[in-house]
Amino acid sequence: MSGTRNSHTKQHHIKELHQPPSVPYDSNNGNNNNNNNNQVQHDQRDNIHRDSPLDSPQFERHGQTTPKQQQQKIQQQQPEQQSNQPEIPATMAGSAPHKQHRSLITARHAAAAEAAFAQNSSSRAPILQVVKTSARSVTLSWIFHPENTPPSGTPVQIVRAEGSSDPQFVRVYEGPDDNIVVDALKPETLYRFKMRVWVKDLNDFSAEFVETSAVTLDESKLVKVQLKLYRAVAENNVQAFNELMQEHGGEINIEMRDKNGKTMLMQAALKGTFEMVESILSHNALQTTTTQTKKTPLSLAVTYSNLPAVRALLANSTAAINLADLGGSTPLMWAVEHASYKNGLEIVAALLDAGGADVTREDANGMTALDRVCASGGSARCARMLIEHGAKIVNRVEAPRRKVTSLMMAALNGYKELCFELIDNWGADVWAKTEFGQTAKMMAEGAGYVELAALLEKRMGKEVSMR
Repeated sequence: MSGTRNSHTKQHHIKELHQPPSVPYDSNNGNNNNNNNNQVQHDQRDNIHRDSPLDSPQFERHGQTTPKQQQQKIQQQQPEQQSNQPEIPATMAGSAPHKQHRSLITARHAAAAEAAFAQNSSSRAPILQVVKTSARSVTLSWIFHPENTPPSGTPVQIVRAEGSSDPQFVRVYEGPDDNIVVDALKPETLYRFKMRVWVKDLNDFSAEFVETSAVTLDESKLVKVQLKLYRAVAENNVQAFNELMQEHGGEINIEMRDKNGKTMLMQAALKGTFEMVESILSHNALQTTTTQTKKTPLSLAVTYSNLPAVRALLANSTAAINLADLGGSTPLMWAVEHASYKNGLEIVAALLDAGGADVTREDANGMTALDRVCASGGSARCARMLIEHGAKIVNRVEAPRRKVTSLMMAALNGYKELCFELIDNWGADVWAKTEFGQTAKMMAEGAGYVELAALLEKRMGKEVSMR
């Protein structure tokens, strides 16, 4: 994000609440009856401000006023108190603090906000700021003056208008949060935003607004940056990735997906280095995001036997360690099936040592990680590691749920070393029978593993002589 390292200020994506053209937003009244139309989706990513380009050759070629010129005109018309507004992140007094990895940014911008309030000592108006601008969205946040902070939970109302000439404002948000993302905007377009606060004594929103504006970005340029980022990830070019994120990070959605539906973190999980995965995670990429089959980046890294990626992911967070895919398989279940592959046992050990991996959990077929070792892979060392971390051997048949024991399953698949690991070290019962009277020895024999069947029969003979 408990195992997550990152905890983020709550942020909302706001799908615009378009009203019929015949019913413009009344900025004097404000209470249009659309309070139930707000569509809010949670987004767990932090954002920091990046300066947005305001000049557009597209406008200059046709002799039109550029968005930057429009914005400058708007700023000249606004009160002096707003011309000095700093653009700062949404974590200030009255909002939930960031974790330590954001603390320096928060402190720096908090100081900037305090300075702005000091310069405008005669005003107690809140500051509305643009935190981030992309081609089709604008992130807004706001901060209240220390001496004029409303009670916690006080709602604000935000409206927006497109362009600068006689704009028609439509409401995009009403609620108590301290930042929002306004979506469904047009690229390379000037937008004006106004905010006002609920006044309890009036039982209505204030008649006074604070205002800011932003120009959305050129989408074609953003697509090129995205392609460069994916290329850097595919080539494990950490330097190129970091340089692109440093320059364009404010415009990039770290959770964007390629044509195959994978995020950059998922792509790095397949063949990425420790440093590549670590770098993507440093930009607050989510480990709980999944593919269409519900595989997390950790599950992908395990499946592709990418030990460096597994270690980087677990060092950052264990939030996804027990998240199952559509088949009910957790990363540990996939790891034990690949235990005989390169880095296989090291990956199993990394998952178990990270803490929190559930060794008793069952998949959609009712099989635990130990069952899957016995049915597929057959690593005796892997079985030992699981049992040492709490996995339980099945020694009794409990039809219809448990039709075979752990030993029977291993014998049926011809895993000789595993069979005797279970018998000699963990007390597997060679005499256990199915509801039809079959033993592990009979199953090995029936599956064509004659040598294993003979060894099991010999062991059964020893136990008979010892009784």
